Amino acid sequence: MDWIAFFRLAGRLKTLHRQGWLDRGVPEPESVADHSYRLALMAWMLGSAAGLDTAHLLKLVLVHDLPEALAGDATPYAQLIARGLDAEEAVSRWRELLAFEDLAEGQRRKRRSEEAALDELLADVDPVTAEEIRTLWIEYAERRTPEARFVVQIDKLEALLQALEYREQGHPADVESFLQSARDQVEHPVLKELLVSLAVAADRQGA
Repeated sequence: MDWIAFFRLAGRLKTLHRQGWLDRGVPEPESVADHSYRLALMAWMLGSAAGLDTAHLLKLVLVHDLPEALAGDATPYAQLIARGLDAEEAVSRWRELLAFEDLAEGQRRKRRSEEAALDELLADVDPVTAEEIRTLWIEYAERRTPEARFVVQIDKLEALLQALEYREQGHPADVESFLQSARDQVEHPVLKELLVSLAVAADRQGA
């Protein structure tokens, strides 16, 4: 197997800016790898508090955005921009402009693109390791286990925390949208406590 080729491809996440921040006009925003690092810390510490398998949580975090190294960082509203809508309007209004079926089709396209990217990424990885990575990614994508669902929820909280930090720096961070996404997804008791604290911080910022 060619470890170097795989690590080079995975390393692209270090310079792949998170698309949502680019669309919101944040200058030189975090990379996907930046996001994954803090998410890993959250998975370890909050997962321990929740009594979950932290080693498994960390593996899920490491692979959850791995296909983006080749597929890019897709957003729910990308189809609106592709249709010619201004990015600022797409970002602020996608929940009202996209029907459920539009969102579902966007998710299906994203899934196909990322599956193809993962196949390419793992082409030169030994079969046992490749199968483990693929199984972990599917587990996350399909929310198959408590650990996978936990990662989905802390992913929303990490993005909300980043939005708060960008707004503190004076950037157009769209905190309310990230707060809504977190409220829609977060249900674990340990994470609800953190969400309440972040919501309070958002209220104070907006005051």
